[in-house]
Amino acid sequence: MNFRVGGHLLGLHRVQKPSGFLPQAAKCLDASLPPYENEITVKVSMLQIDSASFKNLQNKGTSIATQICDIVSKSGKMHNPETNSGGVFLGNVSYVGSKHSLHQKIHEGDSVISLVSLSLTPLHIEKVIEVDFDRERVLIDGHAIIFESGMISLIPKNFKEGVALAALDICGAPAQTKRLVKKGDTLLVLGLGKAGKTIALQGELNGAHVLGIDPDPEAVLWCQKNLKGTFEKLDATNPVSVLEWVESKNRRSLLPDIVISAVNAPGCEISAILPVKQGGQVLFFGMNTSFGRAVLGAEGIGKDVTLLMGNGYVPGHADLMFNLLQDHKVLREWFEEKFG
Repeated sequence: MNFRVGGHLLGLHRVQKPSGFLPQAAKCLDASLPPYENEITVKVSMLQIDSASFKNLQNKGTSIATQICDIVSKSGKMHNPETNSGGVFLGNVSYVGSKHSLHQKIHEGDSVISLVSLSLTPLHIEKVIEVDFDRERVLIDGHAIIFESGMISLIPKNFKEGVALAALDICGAPAQTKRLVKKGDTLLVLGLGKAGKTIALQGELNGAHVLGIDPDPEAVLWCQKNLKGTFEKLDATNPVSVLEWVESKNRRSLLPDIVISAVNAPGCEISAILPVKQGGQVLFFGMNTSFGRAVLGAEGIGKDVTLLMGNGYVPGHADLMFNLLQDHKVLREWFEEKFG
């Protein structure tokens, strides 16, 4: 394949407007071929849209396929302007630049999944083949570009593609949990979807007492059956109900040390802040989180807590996620049933 020279490490050469912005913050990226010598090109077959973005698109009157095509055609990436999020892709490598940091590990034809958000990944869609509502997944024919600073993961041979795709979409969540939660902590998890389940399990493995809520009775039931913590059907948009439930399970002196919010709905910031003890920590992993609602809400109720944003990248997070699924049969079975 022909290639271009002079590509920037961080992908600045792909930014069309505004100039000087990094790809994630940019309004429009150039997803054209041929690639640069420090890029990887992937023929993309699936997009795993992040849960907050998919729910947002689903609540609109226009079809999801039309909305996605419109976003990508205008911005050169799958960057939902309302949730400010994207997801990850799956595909087969068609070109590996000799100056990309992974050129000795990734080869043409490899099946790979991106480990950076679609909100900063140059993407071109030829056509949308199908929208899978149950899996929050979109089958497409297109291509994507990975910068020199970007990351992708090979799919282990013992994992189905769909399972690996869904798992790597949220692999930063259990990795951040492993780093943050200590033995003896009380951990409250808001949202028990694919990210919330892995957070609750990793918290348990770290030696924490785990509490968790979700409005979906099936999600709650799965956690009640397969984890050691305490789980309840509750809506995280109602902070008073969340606080009252937490207090009914713990004496006031034993309020959670840490709350991790993995909800896919807006307006849940105070439900994460209100129940945590003074001096505790709150980690927001949902892409619908509002910085303003969080900081002003904490101030307004007099909570001296550390507010953390869930960085989706932790060194070794992909391997940790695959090991979590490999070592815990019930979690892997759930991923296979849901996303396989």
